[in-house]
Amino acid sequence: MANWPVSLNLPPPSGRKPPPWSRHCRRPAWKWWCCPATARPHPDLAETLQLDGYFAEVLPQEKAHFIERLQASGRSVCFIGDGINDAVALRTADVAVSLKGAASIAESAASILLLDGGLGNLPGLFSLAQSNERTTKRSTAITTVAGVGSMAGVFLLGMGAGRRWR
Repeated sequence: MANWPVSLNLPPPSGRKPPPWSRHCRRPAWKWWCCPATARPHPDLAETLQLDGYFAEVLPQEKAHFIERLQASGRSVCFIGDGINDAVALRTADVAVSLKGAASIAESAASILLLDGGLGNLPGLFSLAQSNERTTKRSTAITTVAGVGSMAGVFLLGMGAGRRWR
């Protein structure tokens, strides 16, 4: 999850203060964009939510094309959406997150569904994903070392393998 751009569809902020979940979701290599479909975002949206940018009045195909461009540049994309117009982008993204109570097509297109209907659990979701990634890397390293050690023992030390076939 080191280089995951995340795209959000959010309503205008209720004030100049970022929501509590946003400070827990900032990672140096992550980029955050907002791609609302119809309404122009609040002028201070990017600043208030500490986004890296936003695109206004984006059609569903344009969202998917934006994701494809990010993927072509070597990035992995997590898209968070809740509407019918997000279904194509949710299907295109590497990881798709939607909210309980969203349009049924968005819920079915998502690989992760936040059951509380809000974004408050995003920090836990990203923390869980990072923990899973660390565990997978550690397990792969341990398995590789053990396998290489076993093969080296068989080929370099003999370890009785040749005696079975005599």
